[in-house]
Amino acid sequence: MNIKNIFKNSVGESILAFGLKIGSALVGFYMFAMIASKLGSSEFGDFTVMFSVVMFFSTLNSCGLQSLIIKYFPRYEVAKDSELLSGLVFFSCVVFIFISVVNFILFSAIYEYLNLPLDNTAKSYMYLFVVSFAFSHVLIALMRVLDKTLLGLFLRDFLWRVLVTILLLSCLVYTVASDVLVVMSLSILPIILVGLVITVRQLSRHITISNDIALKKWSVESSSFCLILVVSSADIYIYTMLISQYLDAVEVGVFFTSIKIAELINLVFISVALVFSTKISKAIASKNTELTQILCRLAVLIAGLPSIGFAFLIFAMSPFLLQLFSPEYVEYSEVLFIVLSAVLLNALSGVTGLVMQLTGKHWLLLILQSFFLGIAIFLCPFFMDLFGVLGVGYAYFLSKGLWNIVVVIYLYKVEKINTSFLSVGFYFVNKNEIVNDFKRISLS
Repeated sequence: MNIKNIFKNSVGESILAFGLKIGSALVGFYMFAMIASKLGSSEFGDFTVMFSVVMFFSTLNSCGLQSLIIKYFPRYEVAKDSELLSGLVFFSCVVFIFISVVNFILFSAIYEYLNLPLDNTAKSYMYLFVVSFAFSHVLIALMRVLDKTLLGLFLRDFLWRVLVTILLLSCLVYTVASDVLVVMSLSILPIILVGLVITVRQLSRHITISNDIALKKWSVESSSFCLILVVSSADIYIYTMLISQYLDAVEVGVFFTSIKIAELINLVFISVALVFSTKISKAIASKNTELTQILCRLAVLIAGLPSIGFAFLIFAMSPFLLQLFSPEYVEYSEVLFIVLSAVLLNALSGVTGLVMQLTGKHWLLLILQSFFLGIAIFLCPFFMDLFGVLGVGYAYFLSKGLWNIVVVIYLYKVEKINTSFLSVGFYFVNKNEIVNDFKRISLS
């Protein structure tokens, strides 16, 4: 297997995706640090609440359609069922438009409850950001199943952040959070337009005028996927909105900053999962448990080792990294350590959420995640009374850690699949198998 072939397989794509994610993260990290230094620690705290509202509602607005597309598009493509494939695309478009209208009512209610310091114009831009970012989630999912994963990552994750950063650097004076949100909401529109043109051209080869819609099945599953994304991916935004009612703006900014720094470890895991997800989906669809295990084991191997290294590096540099945002944040390095531990545990658990969804266990996953998140949110005010902002870190670790541990055990017992880093021990016993596994996935 020569170098050219390696870069055609999942490992090569993962390396390229990781490079893009690293670049995107560095630009994003600089962008948030720049915003914090320009706004000041208190105003930045207000910005993190507004940004969290946008990200939370964009997750709701996407309605789990990205996961639905990742799950069923490859199946219908393999089965050459153009009618169901066309129906899936049509269903996604209609649901997205409908949810965008309904979501505005809930958004307005939360907007008033949090008493955000914005006028109606800023509120309009804020919701434009919600809808456009939600649409980018769906667009990226379509690009992934159309083998345009790297292009999608480049457009939304890298190019958009670069554009926002350049525009903010061009604005010599911006002293309120709403100015930043306006720049973010407008800058993503040309990115979406480019991605949409590319996606429509690719989709024209797959879809037909006639379509078949599995309305009940897709509606139920997309709803469950949406809720799963809310409790697993948007939980940090729930925490940020919640603690804004208990802690001052500086401490809210500390928690959000700790999350953003800790997310640097997640880069490797997310990059690998993005590339491996389609192959894992096809392996599960063909009921090939052995291949699924190989893919999960290689995914957590490729992601796990760098994640551990990044975690130690970030912890060693924590005072410096926190100071980039605000000198006031340095004294809260313990918060970063707790959040960092939670994110590392999540990464070393492997692609638990993806496998649960693809094996039809999305409702069980939702129940487990919601249960542990609910317990953590319930305990969070008590933790904050006892430990201050550290209490938020403890609550976050509790919810993130427990559901991952339970799901890893469940998948191992029921599906005979070990997604966790513990599965890598197989290679220490069977050292030659790692080469064979890489060869197998290059041919799958």
